[in-house]
Amino acid sequence: MNEPSSAWPRDVVPHRRLCLAADMEQYSRLDTRTQSAVQSRLVRLLDEAAALTGLDRAAWARQPQGDQEFAVLPEATPEAAVLGPFVHHLAARLGALNARRAAPRIRLRLAVDTGVVADAALGHAGPAPVAVARYANAPQLKAVLVALTSADLAVIVSDRLYQDVVRSGHPDLDPAQYVRTHVRVKDFGGYGWIRVPNYGPEEVRPAVEGGERLAARTGAAHPGQSDRRRPLPVRPPGRRRRPRRLRRHHPRTAREPPARRPRPCPVTALRGDGTQWADFGVNVGGDVHGTINIYPATSTGTAAQSRDERARSVSATRHASVRSALAALARACARAMAALSALSAAGPPRPDRRSDDID
Repeated sequence: MNEPSSAWPRDVVPHRRLCLAADMEQYSRLDTRTQSAVQSRLVRLLDEAAALTGLDRAAWARQPQGDQEFAVLPEATPEAAVLGPFVHHLAARLGALNARRAAPRIRLRLAVDTGVVADAALGHAGPAPVAVARYANAPQLKAVLVALTSADLAVIVSDRLYQDVVRSGHPDLDPAQYVRTHVRVKDFGGYGWIRVPNYGPEEVRPAVEGGERLAARTGAAHPGQSDRRRPLPVRPPGRRRRPRRLRRHHPRTAREPPARRPRPCPVTALRGDGTQWADFGVNVGGDVHGTINIYPATSTGTAAQSRDERARSVSATRHASVRSALAALARACARAMAALSALSAAGPPRPDRRSDDID
């Protein structure tokens, strides 16, 4: 029988180590000279924080990556010291550096995880280095620095470290200061806990939730959801689709004629008493004022005859009204002429003579 193949080569011995990655925010916006300067300052910050914590930076397996430093710590490194005092001293030294006006501001995203690590030709291999790189690029962690503009450091730890170390009751670690989130970057998915030094969870949580909504809109959303995009449908050969422009300007003859709206019909009858009448089922319109009486519905055979009779009645009524108005106008004109004649015959009015007038 053949021996089962091992997941690791024979000359590679994996170990469980603590891994961390410190990534600078908005590094690509700097010019070449400033990038070189902030790289040197980042190394000095990590050296000073490790020295104040009592950690030996010379024993770290460091892998510089331009705007980021990935490091694998020795096996004997106390995890609580890294999550507690090291983070505290790093935030303090970072704040002191950014307080100088002449120096460019440095803002860091720090990711920490523990797991299996093995040396490889290009650095390190294993699930822990991959997880740390994905945690450092989490949209939620970036959103925290965007929302909290005065913060200089944002830290995210894996769920494994949170459960095993942060919740162990260490005096330098407070579990209530961490905010849980689900990180999904590329093919990686896992829970992490975010903390911002000098900020409470009530200030961090809205920024984390905003980062989760942003990740959901960009396609890397929730656990179990694949970030692979759905492939485009393939159209079978031999079938050509008419261009959208030609379909939009299709001739109207091929379409059904639109239904015509009913046109307003004026009042068909106006009686001498001022009442208004209209046929049943017609649109009288919005220009008619007052009460309108509707004729009852008639059969199809007598509808035309009824309309003709009503039209003749309307014409006769209108002619009679016109004749009456003209006769009244003629009488008024005759009275006016008689009054004018009487005034002309009487002559101009004489002025009244007073008794005290002198001849």
